[in-house]
Amino acid sequence: MGTLKDEFADAFSVFIALQKEGRITKDNEEIYGTFKRAEVQEMIRDVIEPNAQVKIFEYEDSGIIYMVPTLENRVLSYTNEELRKEMGLKNNEHLYLAYFCMLVLLSKFFNSMDQTVSTRQYVRIEEILETVGKSMDYFKSLDEDDLTSIAEDLELDLKGIMNSWDSVPEFNETVKNLKKSKYDKHHFGFLNKVLVFLEKEELAVIMEGKEVRITEKLNHVVIKYYFNTGRKERIMRFITNSQMGRG
Repeated sequence: MGTLKDEFADAFSVFIALQKEGRITKDNEEIYGTFKRAEVQEMIRDVIEPNAQVKIFEYEDSGIIYMVPTLENRVLSYTNEELRKEMGLKNNEHLYLAYFCMLVLLSKFFNSMDQTVSTRQYVRIEEILETVGKSMDYFKSLDEDDLTSIAEDLELDLKGIMNSWDSVPEFNETVKNLKKSKYDKHHFGFLNKVLVFLEKEELAVIMEGKEVRITEKLNHVVIKYYFNTGRKERIMRFITNSQMGRG
């Protein structure tokens, strides 16, 4: 067994490797073996994660090690400006709508804090759009006080989300393939920006421009980290209920 200094050095080497490569696989035997040592994992959990504001985990089915920033991380996370640029969004209200679309996507796979696996293999793009549209209709049915109260509870700019949705033209029924849609012409195109970004981040896969599935990476992030926050669970429950006209 090495000294604390040695254990920290090894844990930090894992952190640096993940910063550079984005993932660690079994093919990288040396650094993978370093991560698997109990004392290194303890150092990662007790020192690296809280101080670097990250979560480091292995998805055991594939043996791939990932690192994601926590919500408080302002170094490894995208800023609003960077996200707008990445997705080609006009303003923060459109960014809030993009966030909401991501939450709707997650709600299709996870709807309970008790879930240990996602419930579906994939979801149709049109189903995501339909759910977003039903949520908007529900928001509009609320009186001002209820809308404000819900927005404050969920910490979501519901008015901004609604304004953004209304500023984008309705879904074009002639568009059948997401990959061939023009980004700024309709809701289908707006959603394309969001899903292409998630695909770039290895969080989702667009299949034939019509369906989307989440990756092992996102599946693990949601199960191990995302649902550990009560706010996220409330948002998921709210999205599910809003489809049925109840908050």
